[in-house]
Amino acid sequence: HIARSSTTAPVINLQTTDSTGNGAIIWSNNTNTLTAAIGSNYNVSDSAGGLELLTGGANTRMFISSSGNVGIGTSSPISALSIYGTGKRINISDSTSNILIGQWDGTQNRLEYSGKPFNIHGYGTNDFIIHTNDTERMRIDSSGNVGIGTSSPLAKIQIAGGAIIRDSGNASYGSGLKFHNSGYAHYTVGMKGSSLVFSTTSDGDTTWGTTPSDKMTLDTSGNLA
Repeated sequence: HIARSSTTAPVINLQTTDSTGNGAIIWSNNTNTLTAAIGSNYNVSDSAGGLELLTGGANTRMFISSSGNVGIGTSSPISALSIYGTGKRINISDSTSNILIGQWDGTQNRLEYSGKPFNIHGYGTNDFIIHTNDTERMRIDSSGNVGIGTSSPLAKIQIAGGAIIRDSGNASYGSGLKFHNSGYAHYTVGMKGSSLVFSTTSDGDTTWGTTPSDKMTLDTSGNLA
């Protein structure tokens, strides 16, 4: 117990006799074996004055650099929080749910959840973008359109250079699938009334086309015309 009878908070000052600023509070057992320590420049050299936490002997478990970056499993944190080590995970849980973020089996990175639905919730008008190999692969824009291979989806789901799926067409055509390739005829499989219609158009329209040419119709009786 340390008390000070003034308005100034009590202070413990560990001061070395040289200018290095090295020092530590250590815990050891009855054989004088180090079990834990809190120190500055004890295991890790940081001339500006970092703070390290050691457990299990002289093993640095956490390090706060002089710039304020925190490292767990590393003494060289490169961001506000750096976690390093094979199989390291972040676990966030309560009595009914659990979220794990990290490495699995040394072969993959994974986000795992259980107990409650997982919700990715965005605010404002920003898009949600998925990259692989440093290349954009899929985008959900702020209006809810999904684009695969395109950053500007024109419909609820658009596959660039391959297919456009729509829930409505022009005045005559309803939902369907259109195969679109710039510079070539466009092929459409969609609903026209209660029939399934196969048609083509070359008008360059990326929606349903203003004047599609019906090539084949399948009616509700199974007749093909």
